[in-house]
Amino acid sequence: MSLLIGSLALSLSACSAADDGSDFGLEGELGFRGGGGDGGVIQPPVGEPWIRNGLEDPDVSGINPAHALNTEAGMSTAVGLLEDPDAWSTAQYLVECALPADRSITKVVEGETLVLNGLIGLAPEWEDDACDEDCQEWVSACLLARANESGQTVHILMQAEHEAIGYGVPQGAVLEAGFYGNLFADADQQYLCKGSLAGLVAARREGRTCSLGAGSCDFTTYLSCSYNSRCNLAGPSQNVPSNCKKGLFSNSAPYHTIATYMLPQ
Repeated sequence: MSLLIGSLALSLSACSAADDGSDFGLEGELGFRGGGGDGGVIQPPVGEPWIRNGLEDPDVSGINPAHALNTEAGMSTAVGLLEDPDAWSTAQYLVECALPADRSITKVVEGETLVLNGLIGLAPEWEDDACDEDCQEWVSACLLARANESGQTVHILMQAEHEAIGYGVPQGAVLEAGFYGNLFADADQQYLCKGSLAGLVAARREGRTCSLGAGSCDFTTYLSCSYNSRCNLAGPSQNVPSNCKKGLFSNSAPYHTIATYMLPQ
């Protein structure tokens, strides 16, 4: 199963932007195209699950993965995301990544009932139990894959070695990047490796900016998902980045990874 979703407008927090390669000369060659209305947004096929855009900050303050999301200790109503109504959308996106569509988290914040609905289901266990390292990495990868500093609304296809997403790249879709890290362990753990040139061009044309190179969205950015054993290649055609690593020489333990694809015009 493939998952086609809307990319998020994330303004990512501090992370050293290091790149082990070029930006393929994209800067200055391609202008941004509008993301709303008829501004080039690729509409998802009828029947494909997709979600709205708009998240501006992947801050996970007030979220403690050692406890279930439906507890005060796991998702606090007094500090962090739920303390500020402007950050409630961040909490919604986190729950969308973690829980499936038939589940939700209900919180009462200063007398107001807030229902946060699931959607993708990368970590359903987190509803009632702790979120272990695997859970943390999957939810982090989901948030990072939907990053878009430009604020454009862009539809992307996600592929991953997880039953909630799976594989199924449609004909013509091109690899943009692989996203991975652990926002719960360290806000600086925000990594991506670049995909194909066609995918980067398509991303730039549609207004997605984070995969362009060093400095974009404050990611630590690596040249290629297939360079220097950066990632394993999975899926039926063995071409979907999976279990990617950080470091100039790809010498870390692997992270759970979500690959994003674009449908070029």
